[in-house]
This record gives sequence, structure tokens and C-alpha cells, in this order.
Amino acid sequence: MGAELAIRGQQSGIASLHNFAEVGRVLVDNFDSDQQDITARIIHDANVIIDGINIYADGKTRHCLAVQATLRSNRAETVVLVCSTYKGIAEYGSLIAFKVDDIAEASPVVFP
Repeated sequence: MGAELAIRGQQSGIASLHNFAEVGRVLVDNFDSDQQDITARIIHDANVIIDGINIYADGKTRHCLAVQATLRSNRAETVVLVCSTYKGIAEYGSLIAFKVDDIAEASPVVFP
């Protein structure tokens, strides 16, 4: 399951920097009777993870996963919401990007 949003910035004689805040959510069902991992991630630039969440879901349960991130870019970007589970389904995925004036720097978070 994936939802894509192409983020395009206008380019002039000087490359301008664009800042975006992104919010995503997805509903994931675990159809298996056993526990399993359920994952949602925001990815850009061909598999660079900028946010993600992974939970260990009980059998026969439904979960709403939320992700959020910021992105600073001076070129066109494709941002993707990616979800995974073993025996289940991901539905009602949504990914929204808001253009913002600036992004405050913080310590990076690394996902495996």
C-alpha cells in the first residue's frame, strides 16, 4: 500500500530552498491469529526514511499508525507513505505535505 505526493518547487536563477511538514496516517489490519510487526514509513529520494513507526500487533487487531516529518529541499521530490505487515491489509492511507517558512533543526533519528 502506498500513497504518493509529488512536491514541486519553482526554480529561478537562484536555487531556492523549500521546507515542508508532512503528516501521514494509515489503518492496518492484522488478519493473523498470531502477533506480527506492522510498519508505516515516510520515504523520499528512493528509499531514504525520514520517519517511521513499527509496532508489534496482537492477532486479529486493527491499528491506526501515524507518521510525521519535515523535509528541506531545493529540487523536485517524491514523498511516499509505505506500509508493511505479514498477513493483513493497509487501507485509508493519507499523506499531506504543508509548505512552511522554516524548519528548526533537531537531532536526527535513525531507523533500521
